[in-house]
Amino acid sequence: MPVLTYDSLDAIDEGLREGAKEVDGKFQINVTPMAKLEEFRTNNTKLLKEKDTLTAQVSTLTGLVGEDAEAFTAELSDLRALKQGVDDGKYKTNDAVNQEVTKRVATVVEDNKAQLAELGRVAEQEKQARMAAEKALDDSYIDRAITEAVMHEDSGMRSEAIQDIMTRARQVWTVNKETKQLVATNGDAILYGLDGVTPMKPLEWMGKLREQAPHLALPSNGGSAAGNTGDKKFGGKTAEEFQKLPPEQRMLHSRKMG
Repeated sequence: MPVLTYDSLDAIDEGLREGAKEVDGKFQINVTPMAKLEEFRTNNTKLLKEKDTLTAQVSTLTGLVGEDAEAFTAELSDLRALKQGVDDGKYKTNDAVNQEVTKRVATVVEDNKAQLAELGRVAEQEKQARMAAEKALDDSYIDRAITEAVMHEDSGMRSEAIQDIMTRARQVWTVNKETKQLVATNGDAILYGLDGVTPMKPLEWMGKLREQAPHLALPSNGGSAAGNTGDKKFGGKTAEEFQKLPPEQRMLHSRKMG
């Protein structure tokens, strides 16, 4: 056996005590023949040298091949095919080689053009979708503000004309992209209120609209511009009751009346 067990350290030959190990109160000695140990050492040394040699070879090859061995293999295959074509007389002159290279380059360029065209098409679709979403959001801001202005007791406008008024409003009102505030414009010029300084408010615009389109306004009652708004019914509700509704319900209610 390669391992001998002794009851005590004194029982071991003095020349072997240095390698003794205590296990469960007894002492063990590995007596593997020295020749075997020397063989192990020789094999280990040989393996280490082979490892170092392979590491050096891999390092050299990596410098030539690069990190992507599969890509190098594909390129090498193309080069071999090109060489075979030269050997077979397919490419007899430099012009023939240049023509082949030009043809391959043209193929790559066309593929890239097709990919760029597709990317451009997708980008344009996304742009149009984003613009449509932004316009829908701006229109919702305009709808809400103009609806509230029309239903205000001082607007003097007929609630049933809300759709006509809204169509006109979208030709005048825009939304500031940064502040999200409504701005009335005439072409590139901003429309200002009566003070000539403050941008026009939707309720002020109602006054101008009454002059431009009298048929959209309530009949005059000799009192306020809105007529008898105290008794006016909004789909079964008085003006006061209507103003107490949340903005979303007022907008929905006014659309139903329109």
